[in-house]
Amino acid sequence: MPRPPSQTLSPMDFSDLARAFFALLLTLGLVGLLAVTIYLLVPGVTAIMAARAASNPQLKSLAGAVGAGALVAGICSLTFDSLSFPVFALTYPVLVGLGGAVWIMTKTEIKTNVPTSQTRIDDFEADGRKLLGGQPWIQ
Repeated sequence: MPRPPSQTLSPMDFSDLARAFFALLLTLGLVGLLAVTIYLLVPGVTAIMAARAASNPQLKSLAGAVGAGALVAGICSLTFDSLSFPVFALTYPVLVGLGGAVWIMTKTEIKTNVPTSQTRIDDFEADGRKLLGGQPWIQ
């Protein structure tokens, strides 16, 4: 039954929608939909970019696996309401964190020109002070 233009639509009116992003658009608005889409797709894309830039084969494999998992999760989340499932809502942030860790490891590998597997904690500077022999740098 058609609605008069003065009434607003609610997500309950669209219970038969097959795609969750329409419900997100109705509940969060365009800015919210864009933010959720960025949250779901950017970690996978950055992990894939890190995999392409890494020279260490182990880091390249880890970055590729994390990127693939994050991209699959993000793309699937745009087709159904995956954030309503507690297991997904708890494991996807782990993939986001792993993607960030892989990005930092790749960035360090490129910056130092040394594969990540060969770097040690005492090779880096923190706050301008050299970490020597595993000594704590906070005094």
